Parts: sequence; structure tokens; C-alpha cells
Amino acid sequence: KEALEAAKTAFNFDTANLDFNSSYSETKFGRKLWYLNWNSKSGSSSSISITVDAATGEIINMYKWDSTPRTFGRIPKYSREEALKAAESLANKLHPDKFKEAELMDEYWNNIYRSYYGSDSYNFNFIRKVKGIDFQDNMIQIQVDKNTLEVRSFNLDWDTVIPIPDSSKAISAADAKKKFEEN
Repeated sequence: KEALEAAKTAFNFDTANLDFNSSYSETKFGRKLWYLNWNSKSGSSSSISITVDAATGEIINMYKWDSTPRTFGRIPKYSREEALKAAESLANKLHPDKFKEAELMDEYWNNIYRSYYGSDSYNFNFIRKVKGIDFQDNMIQIQVDKNTLEVRSFNLDWDTVIPIPDSSKAISAADAKKKFEEN
């Protein structure tokens, strides 16, 4: 019940013509997850999937799919900057503490993940920064529709179980190379 309420609070979807089902599982690392799914009742194919952490109530991911044919022009209705504001607003709403530690990926990496020219959505990747260093395995990914600013997908990949090493104990690259060659 709480997971369903967390999902509905996070995303304001119209689920009137969708069937609901849910499942629960625990990962090998002990994480408890609720999988909430809404699928179309009628001939159209649409679905919404939301995963909620059962222990914390955090939204882990959301994916919305709709097969209704849509036409869109090559020039989007909304700019990348407007879509970025929508993505940042959602990330801050769902995970304010984690979002404070995240930064939009730099242009090099953002271009790799950027939607292709004919796509109808923008993709944003916010990587976790720990003491100014990219923490590669932790990020928030959000896909926003270019013509409606609707969030199509959200993914939180954030590890809080593994402790971050103390950087004060780090050795220089030269010392690491020397130890490697010695051993």
C-alpha cells in the first residue's frame, strides 16, 4: 500500500484504463523491491512500470511506454534546456539528498548518451560526484519528451551499501606504478 502511494505521489499518471499488478522480490544483496505495473486493458498497448524500495519508499525506476502513433516534427516544441529543468525538478523532488551530490555529465559523456536527431525525447544523465571525483557507478538517468515535457523514464542507480574509500589514503600514480612493477 505504501509503495503504491509513493509511486502515485511521485508520478501523476492517468491509470483509469490500465490493469494493475504488482510483485515483490529481494535481491541477493538484501534489497527489498516492489514492482508496480499498469498495462492497457484495451487494444492499445501502453504500460507504466515503477519500482519502489520497500524499506525506504524510494522510487528506483519508472518507465512509461505508449504505442499510440505520434507524429513529431524535426524541430521539438521544447528546448533541451526546458527539458533539463523538468528532469532536474523531478530528480530533486524524488531524491533531493542524492541529487545534491549529482552533476549533469560533461559534454563528452552527454553526447554519447544524447538522443539521436530524429528522436522525440531528450536523455539526461546526472553522475554522482564524491569530493569532486566522478563516482561512475552511481547516476540518475531521466528521459523527457521533447514535445510534452513528460518524463518517460527515470532510473536511480545509486549504491549506498559499498563504502566510499577514504581518499586521504590514496597513493600517487607513480607510487602505484612502482608497487605494481615490484609485485
